[in-house]
Amino acid sequence: MKPCIYILATLTLLSSCVTTGRHELMEDRVTQLEAFQTTTQKTLKQDVVRLEDLNKQLDAATSLLTKRGASLAASVDGNSEDVTRMRGRIESVEFFQKKITAQIDSIKRYLDEKFGAAVFSLPENLPKEAGALYQDGVNRFKAGKLDAARAVLRHFIKNFGQHPGIATAKLTIGRILRKQRRFKIAMKEFHEVWKQFPKQPEAATALLLTAETLKDSGSCKKALAMYRFLVKSYRNSPEAIKAKPLSKERCPK
Repeated sequence: MKPCIYILATLTLLSSCVTTGRHELMEDRVTQLEAFQTTTQKTLKQDVVRLEDLNKQLDAATSLLTKRGASLAASVDGNSEDVTRMRGRIESVEFFQKKITAQIDSIKRYLDEKFGAAVFSLPENLPKEAGALYQDGVNRFKAGKLDAARAVLRHFIKNFGQHPGIATAKLTIGRILRKQRRFKIAMKEFHEVWKQFPKQPEAATALLLTAETLKDSGSCKKALAMYRFLVKSYRNSPEAIKAKPLSKERCPK
């Protein structure tokens, strides 16, 4: 009875994460903030150009002042005040820009840390064909570019939702998260594969990886229960054959 309790507890934990809808809303919010950030940066550049032009005018007016006398003083003073106001505006825009950037970074960190979401900027010149795009993500994983690999694979899943390689892509994302020692989110990925593709070979792989991740995280008893569940559910699979002797091990006291 205890193994079943462990399995139920584990699967309940994995399925308790925030819904995909809320996740997508937060990703949309990040996209909106980034678009606003881009517009703000463009405005800032325009203001800088105007300030430089005003500075040139001020220099020219100052030079003329030495030649034409006090009659130009009022004009120079006006330019000086305009420059001062523009500098104040630019400082305000720069402060606001930094604030927006900090908010975007904060939301990205939250999404990534909480849900393993792909909020990192996608690499440039990605393949457009599904198989090549998936392989690009795998290659980045092998090269140790873990965050970029996850972003590419999430992009693959989002754009090719009916592709037969979706289950494998999700397993790869789980492996990346496991390598990053983010065990809870990794197990969520494995659980989704098992739940969505119960009759595909990847389902048994997902259970095996879940058991191994539980073991890595120090949950030995839950890991043994998961090995037993795998053996019972996918009796003749290569994963079950591997899990059978592991399911009989004893946890350290």
